[in-house]
Amino acid sequence: MSHHYSLAYLTVGDLEPSAQVYVAVAAGYEYVGLRPIPMGLPSEPRLDLPHDRDLLEACRVALAETGVRVWDIELARVMAGIDYDSYLPALEVGAELGATTLLASVWTEDLGEQVDGLGRVAELAGRFGLRVVAEFVALSAIQTPEQMSRLVREVGAPNLGILIDVYHWMRAGASLKDIAALPPQWLPMLHLCDCSSETPPDSEALRVEVRERRLYVGEGDAPIPALVAALPADAVLAIEQPNLARLRTLGDTEYATRCLAAARATIPA
Repeated sequence: MSHHYSLAYLTVGDLEPSAQVYVAVAAGYEYVGLRPIPMGLPSEPRLDLPHDRDLLEACRVALAETGVRVWDIELARVMAGIDYDSYLPALEVGAELGATTLLASVWTEDLGEQVDGLGRVAELAGRFGLRVVAEFVALSAIQTPEQMSRLVREVGAPNLGILIDVYHWMRAGASLKDIAALPPQWLPMLHLCDCSSETPPDSEALRVEVRERRLYVGEGDAPIPALVAALPADAVLAIEQPNLARLRTLGDTEYATRCLAAARATIPA
């Protein structure tokens, strides 16, 4: 069985959704991941897919013309003071565009807020037939697969699983045994990139590396073929590989093409 690849949002994140779809088909991907829930970062373009009719229609046209499908939408953050109902328009649009999966992450240290918030996200996503994968992130409140597994079990939502990102998995010092111990139904996808085994010296250096300097698959130290082999055979491999220098040099389509070629050259079909 050959692997299915998705072009994750951050790899070419400055593009509007329709442009990302056209890059994905030109580069050979089956799926895309879109971000209709913005994080509000200064570097992030203001693309309000749920409320901008022209942007949404252009995305619909691109999907229809290319046959590319939306795999996931992002990013539902669990945080203190969040109005989780504010995610509803994005969830509705994502489901309308064919998404199967909502990405989430946890940014509060309070255990009660973690459980209630992630449970609320799962409940809202379930209204639209979406499953949720919660990502442990090196800079967030939940930084390891063990921590996220405990939280997911505590929440107990039937549509809730875990997103493993190669970068954050490496920075957590996790092992393949940690992945093999998880229920397979929790692992419908993987965020794919590569990195050095050497952890950046401080949080700012880590932030720069994770947002701007990820490596092609096979270029770093992650045991990616073994990690992929530990996942369900039908798990979608979503290439999330922001590298600003390469993107500026190569352009969106060529960079996305090389990301996919490196992954296919490294991971057995």
